[in-house]
Amino acid sequence: AQYQNVVISALSGECGTAVPCDVKVNDIKVVYDLVEGSNGRWSGPSKIVLEGLATNLDKNGGSFSIGKMNMSGSVKDYSIEAALEYQEKIMAMNELYEEGSEEALSSAHVMGLYNMVADFFSTVWDGFDLKMSVEDVSFSDGGVAGGKGNFNLGKFAMGFAMDGFLTQNVGMKFGVSYDGFELPDVSEDLSVTAPDKMVMDLRINNLPFSRIVEMGRTSLQATVERPETAQMLGMQALMTMPQLMTEAGKNVGL
Repeated sequence: AQYQNVVISALSGECGTAVPCDVKVNDIKVVYDLVEGSNGRWSGPSKIVLEGLATNLDKNGGSFSIGKMNMSGSVKDYSIEAALEYQEKIMAMNELYEEGSEEALSSAHVMGLYNMVADFFSTVWDGFDLKMSVEDVSFSDGGVAGGKGNFNLGKFAMGFAMDGFLTQNVGMKFGVSYDGFELPDVSEDLSVTAPDKMVMDLRINNLPFSRIVEMGRTSLQATVERPETAQMLGMQALMTMPQLMTEAGKNVGL
């Protein structure tokens, strides 16, 4: 799908930093290509691209603009049936909570929520990959703060991915980077404290996901039953984590 010359305006007439007076986007593209595999699960990429996004933040001339925004993602072996089952469980627990009874916040309810989230990650898909990037970012406070809040950013990117849930051989990647960061209206001494570029890339292989989930389940159960032990259990978890990682033969790259 493609949309052009999109305009969203604040009808109330009251606008500011939290509620822009208007948002304009020159071009929006939405693309996806999911394919069903022989196992009945779906895999493939999807992408949303926005170009020429601009806003008027207030009537004093404050503005924010992005030349291009790219949000992409992919899933591997995604199960629609498992996702629908998860949704039904969430709706059922939500109805129980909406009854307003104190029993809805029992330890069984808390543990049920934890188990559902853990089951979601380990059954709905084998993995996912999410990325977001922006180019030519500019912000102006309209002179309200003397320009001290103004900044420009050439590029910014962030990504998070995990895979191997169905095989229990989980890997995780996280990355963030930016380039061309400028504070044009602050002193040179203050400007040098903000690096103009940065790159960070973290990768963890052989993450013992099932054992981490089980450790979290045990700790949460004990905390719900005896809240006074929460701090002690947290310290135990921190002490146990390095041992789990070592036994799993994981490796970390930074």
